[in-house]
Amino acid sequence: MFDFGFETFGRAQAERYLADMLKTLAILATFPQMAPEKEGASQMVRVHHHGRHYIAYVPKDDHIVIVRVLRDEADLAAFLRGVF
Repeated sequence: MFDFGFETFGRAQAERYLADMLKTLAILATFPQMAPEKEGASQMVRVHHHGRHYIAYVPKDDHIVIVRVLRDEADLAAFLRGVF
């Protein structure tokens, strides 16, 4: 993600996007029920849309597990069917 942003938009924008993404991950870890549960997976997964990406994660007792970060043009339903 950073490399693509760096090559496409330059260092400053890539660093801003990465910093914003890390803040979003921290918020999701603090409030894991913030994103809706998604249907279509055999295991419960929550998906949050951030910028140009989907963040798929599974809440655990005291943390979250990031399953995948996908570009928002990806087929989210196919991803959910294929991974879980």
